[in-house]
Amino acid sequence: MTAPLRPRAPLPPARRWLLRGMLLAAVVLAPYLVTYQQPAPKLGETLGDLQPCPQTPNCVCTDFRYEIADNAARLAGRERPERPPHYVPPIELPDDSGPAWEKLKSIVEKQPGIKVIQSTDRYLHVERRSTIYGLIDDVELVRLFSGTVLIRSAARIAYADFHRNRRFIERIRTEFDRQPAN
Repeated sequence: MTAPLRPRAPLPPARRWLLRGMLLAAVVLAPYLVTYQQPAPKLGETLGDLQPCPQTPNCVCTDFRYEIADNAARLAGRERPERPPHYVPPIELPDDSGPAWEKLKSIVEKQPGIKVIQSTDRYLHVERRSTIYGLIDDVELVRLFSGTVLIRSAARIAYADFHRNRRFIERIRTEFDRQPAN
């Protein structure tokens, strides 16, 4: 026969506060530990286009396939295709000039939380970190020879970004359009 269970004595106040502090620290620091090393996805341009967005709502991009299909339908007088939910229009430079591209790159690089990963005369890849949890977004710009700039901005690990990437790209576009041409 087993002995009856005795009720446990309450924890001393100092130990209770220590456990509460450890629990609070675990809750506050957990997002930082999860996002400390976020692996970079496969990025970069492929034949003048960027990697397509995944089916998750944490990415926006200029879908070049949609651009081509939309222009072809418009020219042929047919019904235009449905716009993908992750689509953002490209940024149009006045021409394929270096100064306009440099102006756009400087606008992106001046934004808070930006770290330049790769910058060439036709491609820019930056990481953007959120201030609270340190989540990383990858932002890519590709300049085509026509002066069209393709855009891709995606969160690395979050499923949904609550339109954070779309707002960032629109802020870049607005600031670029507002500044006078050199």
